[in-house]
Amino acid sequence: AALLLNYTNNIYYLKLKIIELDGSFAFSNIIVLKNKSNELVTVFPNPLKTNATIALGNITKGNYQVSIVDVLGKLVWQKNMINAQANQIILFERTANFTSGIYFLKVANSTNEIISVSKMILE
Repeated sequence: AALLLNYTNNIYYLKLKIIELDGSFAFSNIIVLKNKSNELVTVFPNPLKTNATIALGNITKGNYQVSIVDVLGKLVWQKNMINAQANQIILFERTANFTSGIYFLKVANSTNEIISVSKMILE
């Protein structure tokens, strides 16, 4: 499970609670995620059942990596966008490896700096 400790000025402070099969658990170190712009990326519909549209908002033209991770931080989908520009649309097609739950859509620029994080809910 991911615990949101704080959200201030587009910066998320998260901790992961890792639960073992025997019921024991441990917490990760604090993870800091920065969202550099409001509404930089929009996912709709959200929650989603099958497919979704990912709309890149007011981004600077360039290369980006769009990825989806589960609540444990495991990468489950990734798309490299070459020469992406503002208002570009990406179609996300849900596959069998996406079980119902909460995921995070991350967008990183060409220097691997995360510029946006959005929560996705899959029903």
